Amino acid sequence: MTGKLSIKNGVWHVVLYYKNHEGQHRQKCLTTGLKERGNKKAALNILNEKLIEYAYLENENYQPEAIAPKIEDNKENSDIRWLDWLKAYVDSIKDELSPFVYKLYSKTYPIVFNEFWGETNPYLKDITTEDIVAFYDYLKIERKIKNVTIKHYSNVLRPALRRAYKEKIIKENPYDFVPTIKKEKAVHNFYDQEDMEKLFAALKGHKMEFPLRMLAYYGLRRSELLGLKWSAIDFTNKTIEINHKVLVVDREIYRSDKMKTQTSLRTLPLIPQMEQELLNQKAYIERNIDYFGTAYNFTYKDYVFVHENGDLILPDCLTHNFAKILKRNGLKYIRLHDLRHSCASIMLKNGVQMKQIQEWLGHANFSTTADVYSHLDYSSKIDSAQKIAGALKYDGDVEIDTDRVEVRPVISEELLKKEKERQMEEDLNEELKTLKSQMKALGFTKLSELFLYLESKTED
Repeated sequence: MTGKLSIKNGVWHVVLYYKNHEGQHRQKCLTTGLKERGNKKAALNILNEKLIEYAYLENENYQPEAIAPKIEDNKENSDIRWLDWLKAYVDSIKDELSPFVYKLYSKTYPIVFNEFWGETNPYLKDITTEDIVAFYDYLKIERKIKNVTIKHYSNVLRPALRRAYKEKIIKENPYDFVPTIKKEKAVHNFYDQEDMEKLFAALKGHKMEFPLRMLAYYGLRRSELLGLKWSAIDFTNKTIEINHKVLVVDREIYRSDKMKTQTSLRTLPLIPQMEQELLNQKAYIERNIDYFGTAYNFTYKDYVFVHENGDLILPDCLTHNFAKILKRNGLKYIRLHDLRHSCASIMLKNGVQMKQIQEWLGHANFSTTADVYSHLDYSSKIDSAQKIAGALKYDGDVEIDTDRVEVRPVISEELLKKEKERQMEEDLNEELKTLKSQMKALGFTKLSELFLYLESKTED
């Protein structure tokens, strides 16, 4: 017989699993009467009592004295507290994390851990699958946190418990039985080409015009844009390398060549409009150096996006200015990061393949790009419809029910032009096949011979 604790309506319950005398699997649920918070240890004691009390359900000859003694806990590790273990684990992987993620794991998450477990801070050996599931329920129900963020918490809890099991601090890993956290389908806001034109008009003359236009053209992450250096721009070969980032962690500027993923390191072509803007920015910086003289901040001289005095433009500065511009000009609200999505959606609408968009944005996996943007790829659906219509010929008459006429998507002029060109090419190939058949039948090897023959037949 085995058992576990379960929470129903805020009360601890005991669930017993057993085989009856006929060998059939059964389970029995019993309430402990104890409320969830602060009563975990007492509920565990009741679970052990119920396992002994109801053992007869599985073995009619059961005698309480016959039960095997429990394995003694490892005395060396029996007093490790759960929250202390989580802190120790995060500190042990500090060198593997970026400062931003380390701050998240070591300062932000512990606040939430303490909200849930702080009153009792149970022993590590007492943590169960139900505890982890209850914590995730707490995040979702009480704190209104979405699954995509809950998965980030699992990036601490799951490996921390795995290590505890590997180091034999706990007898089994309770995370093995935690249900998979399914991410909700993300909803992204986009600017189309018309929206983008309105934004560019609103940006005219603003001090943040160039960096925001750069974000829109290249779909860069904010950290990638502000980490752009002059040394990464090749005006001769017309390329731009994305190989450095800038973040602010605990009010300190963090600069690193370690990007989000390996595919974030990428080389992109220098768009002509942006090339000219970059040259203007370079001249602007040189004028400011002459003007400020020794008062100029040369710390960030190799960075493209700096203020007049050489100070680096910080992420929050860019975000706040963008929000103000939208509000002041009555533009549709989107996040700054949504300029990245807008760039991708405009590329997709204009015929750029999904794989190319993945490489442009620096996504680690094609699935990431496809999950976010596949619903926008309507042109591929039109192409599929045309191909299936061409393959499955319909010779009958079509009756149109005028009461059920639906509005059809308008096929762009560009798609129509491509379809006409494709049809002309197919027609030409058919004509060439006919000519080759005629040449073979008449024994000609050159088209000129065939043409002379056809001409003479016409004269006759």
